[in-house]
Amino acid sequence: MATGLGSILLARGNPDGRQPVGILSKLLVVALLLMLGGCNTVHYAKDPLKGRSTAQDGTVLVSITVNTGEVAAFSTIVLTRDQDSKSPMSKTYTLTNIGGTMSRDTALFLGDLPAGDYRLIRLLAPNNKYIELSFGQGEIIGAFKVESGKLTDLGRMVLTAINIKVILGRSPTVLDNRQLVTDLAPTYTSILNRPAASQTWAFPRKEQDIAEDYAKVYPIGTAGLTELASGEVVGGSRMGTVLARNTEGRWRVLARTGRLDAVMATSSYAKGDNLIVVGGDLGTLMRIDKTGKAYPIARGNLPFGAYIFVDHAADYSAWVVGVQTDKTASLYVSPTLENGAWTLMKTDTILPSAWSGGRGVWMWAAPGLVGFASTEKGQVECYDYKGKRWQGAQAPDGRRLIGLAGGPGQGVGVLTGGAGGLAGVFAKTHYTLKCGGPWTETHSPYKVKMSPPVLLPSGSIIEGGGAFGDKGLYRSADRGQTWNKVTSDVTIFNDRLWVMPKAGMFAVSSGTLGIESVERSADDGQTWKLELTSINRQLLDKQLKRK
Repeated sequence: MATGLGSILLARGNPDGRQPVGILSKLLVVALLLMLGGCNTVHYAKDPLKGRSTAQDGTVLVSITVNTGEVAAFSTIVLTRDQDSKSPMSKTYTLTNIGGTMSRDTALFLGDLPAGDYRLIRLLAPNNKYIELSFGQGEIIGAFKVESGKLTDLGRMVLTAINIKVILGRSPTVLDNRQLVTDLAPTYTSILNRPAASQTWAFPRKEQDIAEDYAKVYPIGTAGLTELASGEVVGGSRMGTVLARNTEGRWRVLARTGRLDAVMATSSYAKGDNLIVVGGDLGTLMRIDKTGKAYPIARGNLPFGAYIFVDHAADYSAWVVGVQTDKTASLYVSPTLENGAWTLMKTDTILPSAWSGGRGVWMWAAPGLVGFASTEKGQVECYDYKGKRWQGAQAPDGRRLIGLAGGPGQGVGVLTGGAGGLAGVFAKTHYTLKCGGPWTETHSPYKVKMSPPVLLPSGSIIEGGGAFGDKGLYRSADRGQTWNKVTSDVTIFNDRLWVMPKAGMFAVSSGTLGIESVERSADDGQTWKLELTSINRQLLDKQLKRK
């Protein structure tokens, strides 16, 4: 696989103040000079529904899914047209994401362009990062044709991290975007009735196009970890991947959903041959049996979105699913899972405001309970499955919720700030031993609070930092009376932390260049062992030798 790999890696750089994805490539200096050396006119694809297209225009439709921790779904793609190569004026054509932010990883692009043969040269992300395609990468992907009055549906493309670089390729799995248009941009479904182009890509997908295959072997985005009664830990990742860890610390791919959409949540399902239920991006909701086979679950009236949380009552008399859209995060409950009759329990906005800044929503599971809290309402609440009622309390001193850590017990830790979205030196950390109980301030040694306190099964409390040189992890064994620093490793609390009743703690970190690592601690955070990484060591050695 490594043979000739240098020819398919993407070049990177930072024109117009944009930041590159990953490291700078010397090869990009030439690309930048060519790009900036002459006059360039930008043509924006026309909206097919606004009546501004001409008889010479055709419609192009393509989606892109990312498998990297560095960028979310792309916002813009930039194209060139072969027919313009002899023009003294350099021309580029842009397509924008019409799917909004409904999907974390997948963007949908649609627009009308003048007929011709096009090539993809650049991808732009909302976080001011971009990716420039190298000549070799462009040759592997190839050109595509836009025909007057017809629809060119290019299917899905996949961008994946490959150690310290990324590659882009055409998906052999998702060959059209009809369902994605229906899900993400239903107002454009009439476009699907247009005559199909006689040709889409200039040539069949090449054998060297390994982006999707590589992404499935090294998915990035471990999430939704759950400990089963057997002691095994399961979780999700990108590319429809379900992971499992045995009691000896070995990870494996337990199942694949058959889709390219990320699995974000898991919940045990010890009934019959079932093992777990998984939820994820773009309406992914499936049950996995003990052999690792995945079965789609009929969603009933559950709204479409990203299913970011799944839980159930101990006797399966109630199922709860967290649904995130581009504007809200909500909690729904149903007495049955298959073809459920779902009722809205809690909902709140996730849109930022000019005054309060970003707004978070948190959902978590605890013994016999499911929790919900939001920045907007400032309430920390738990639903008792058996009593069928909510209990909770306002955030400490009416302060603004910035972060929350709930489970695996009934305790909750929170990070709060003052008004106006200010955190850092103005933040405080509190905990309660029971959801709805009184708050106790931790008075941890950090002068600048960066994360909520986490209550461990042992009775200890841990709190992470990472500002002004005081980095790492403090632990208290006496409910916050005294604290000891147990590690100075700043990466442990950078991203996501899961605490298991028996298996210990798992920290999932996206470090430099988006490389992902999963580490475990069995001693309340004092020592950590790397158990899983997205790095291909053999390939990395070859990449570094080429620099």
